[in-house]
Amino acid sequence: MKKEIIQEIINRNSSGTIIFPEVLEILSKEKVESYHVDFLRNESRYYGVDGESLVMITAHSQVPIPERFSIVQFKGILQQVQEEKINYEEFCDGSKASGCAYYIVYLRGKQVHYMGRNGEQYIEHFPK
Repeated sequence: MKKEIIQEIINRNSSGTIIFPEVLEILSKEKVESYHVDFLRNESRYYGVDGESLVMITAHSQVPIPERFSIVQFKGILQQVQEEKINYEEFCDGSKASGCAYYIVYLRGKQVHYMGRNGEQYIEHFPK
């Protein structure tokens, strides 16, 4: 897992020049098995198949994250990003506004777990 490649993905996500399937492809080539985006701490943690891990600072906006996670509101944001109507930063802002505090992407398990501050959770499986 190369820190420079992970940083490039973070930068490209922020600038809107990469989409989720491309992120997954690059991370798979880098032997990343999962990654955790923490909106509260503005950091991401990447976990390699060989036990290696990497913590990266992310510069997300300071949208407040409410105490309750509205799954209904979040699903609307998720649909917009999947349809490429909004970019990654807009997705992050909308996710935080809906109450999503963290998410974990499991590349091998082909799913993403989105979590609120009180343990609420929504699981989205990768499209087939």
